[in-house]
Amino acid sequence: MHAMIERVLLVAWKGSAATAWVDTLRSGGFQVLLEDTTGERAWRTAKERGIDLVIIDGQKKPSHGRATGHTLRDTAKTRDIPIVWTNLDVEDTAAIHAEVHPDMLLPAPTDAGMALAAVCSLQASAAAAAAAAPAASAGDDPEAPAHGDDADSPGHAKPAEALPKRSRRARAGAGSTARVATRGTVRKDAHSRAAQRKAPPADRPRPSRSGRPASRGTARRTK
Repeated sequence: MHAMIERVLLVAWKGSAATAWVDTLRSGGFQVLLEDTTGERAWRTAKERGIDLVIIDGQKKPSHGRATGHTLRDTAKTRDIPIVWTNLDVEDTAAIHAEVHPDMLLPAPTDAGMALAAVCSLQASAAAAAAAAPAASAGDDPEAPAHGDDADSPGHAKPAEALPKRSRRARAGAGSTARVATRGTVRKDAHSRAAQRKAPPADRPRPSRSGRPASRGTARRTK
């Protein structure tokens, strides 16, 4: 819906009564264009003249009104223009909803004053939506920190400093060094235990060749 409604297109096949409607709508401060020939010309006027709102009156030639509304909705440049359908016949309600999808429906009988009130109501709704849009966009400021995302806010867990990663070669080298050191230690301990088993005790006398233990301090034989 347009934020401001200034130019209104009245599509009506009602002779002098349409002229009275134009005067009433203009008294509300709107610029009003009247199309009472064909629906194709009404559609072209809406597309080329910068129309902000279209009023389609269904009192006469309702099939022409439906065709006009359907064409407006089917064209990319005009499908968002608000449509007010006036003098709606009860029998045509389902067809109007299905083919035109008007923004406001006014059942018959509808006079010019009711049509003006409908336009003013849509104008107020458009103004309220336009005023609410900046407030909503300000609340969604992407640069504003989200709740709990501030690094200095309480409850915010600071990320731990990452430890330097060792390369695969460094990790492999450390593992092989550990294995070599372990093997060396095991071999050293095995040699030490073997030497202890082979070495005789210090207090045990060594056996002589004759099989008798040699006494300490035995005098040397003389020739």
